[in-house]
Amino acid sequence: MEYPVTAGQLLTLDCQRTGEPGEAVAQWQGLTVFVEKALPGERVTARVTECAPRYARARVEQLLLPSPQRAEPSCPLYGRCGGCCLQHMSAQAQAQAKTDKVVQALQRLGGFAPGSYRLDPILSMADPLHYRNKAVYACGLHEGQVRLGLYEPGSHHLAATTACLLQPEAANRAAGIVEAWMRRHGLPAYDPGAHRGLLRHLVARTNQRGELLLVLVVNGTSLPHAQDLVQALRAELPNLVGLVLNQNTRRNAPILQGPCQTLYGRDSLEETMLGLTFRISPLSFFQINPAQTARLYQTALDFARLRPWETAVDAYCGSGTIALLMAKQSGAQVVGVELYAGAVADARDSALRNGLPNASFYQGSCETVLPRLVAEGLRFDVATVDPPRKGCDRALLRALLQAAPQRIVYVSCNPATLARDMAFLHEGGYAPERVQPVDMFPLTGHVETAVLLSKA
Repeated sequence: MEYPVTAGQLLTLDCQRTGEPGEAVAQWQGLTVFVEKALPGERVTARVTECAPRYARARVEQLLLPSPQRAEPSCPLYGRCGGCCLQHMSAQAQAQAKTDKVVQALQRLGGFAPGSYRLDPILSMADPLHYRNKAVYACGLHEGQVRLGLYEPGSHHLAATTACLLQPEAANRAAGIVEAWMRRHGLPAYDPGAHRGLLRHLVARTNQRGELLLVLVVNGTSLPHAQDLVQALRAELPNLVGLVLNQNTRRNAPILQGPCQTLYGRDSLEETMLGLTFRISPLSFFQINPAQTARLYQTALDFARLRPWETAVDAYCGSGTIALLMAKQSGAQVVGVELYAGAVADARDSALRNGLPNASFYQGSCETVLPRLVAEGLRFDVATVDPPRKGCDRALLRALLQAAPQRIVYVSCNPATLARDMAFLHEGGYAPERVQPVDMFPLTGHVETAVLLSKA
């Protein structure tokens, strides 16, 4: 098939508008071209990387007319690492691009025109560095040496670093210590192709008190020279509270899979947020940006408007953060549903710690458990959902419509599936009132959104 352009062809383009965060959209002889790392208003020379009958993708080769919103990247791995891909954009440009991503998805995929809901200004961070409370370093070979680092986009090629600008300093120091320990003892990095080698990942979790919990993910059931590593870590990391071994021996498995063994100290952290204390174990989901999470969850609470006698359900509740915050606000029954048993155990533990007997948690898939509870007669005044990127299962959405709460608060990490699910709920009688974008992941292309839908 012949295409209007060919891979490798150089084009001179005038970039007109924002596409996905980190790219701009241009036209070339009637063909739409998505230009990576370009900004609206820029004139660039770009090399075509992908061809299709109706569009092409290209990468900037030369800036002919740069935008005043262009910034100088501060990380030496920018362009190689798959992480913070928006470093070439000013803070203002990033905020606008992420807002545009939400608005465009709601209009194009959900049919919600701007002005049919209240759009609040995006909640951004003044200081977007070192904000993550969870660092995941992959282990591999780089130039013949065992190194830790981050994967290049769409690959298992390692961008070696123990100095990521998004991670807290303690996590980066821990990565350097583990890397040196592996070299000292000649321990092999995991090879995902051959399914051989020892260390797959290092996961570092921190809390706002500065405590550090480390998880070594290994392709095996034991850790050679473990005490030497414990001694090295304790000598240089005074805030280390625990070292956990995660035994992940499955090929192509998620990062944290399989049983855990505590090698030193504790196997969990405590985090305080909005007046409550939460337990975080190695396999539990907890939002990775504490400051922005507090703003997101406060938005969810404000949207929920729970009164003391109103009941609520929280689907995809993770470690129970939103559910417990609602239980504190309401005093009536709040039910959380979550697939992962470890997260449910953390949620129940946190309910006891915070003296919230009105919060109860069910373990199982939301699309199975919630429809069953609704069929058995469960009703609630408010529902919150915080699903993974794939969005909500239709069975869960149907159960929400059957239960008919007055308000639904949808917390989303993916504007596309958010728009799809909002359209389904809209057909069932729920109209969007407010939309609040939150920059939970500064310098990356991701955006979090909280939406209030009310029953007509």
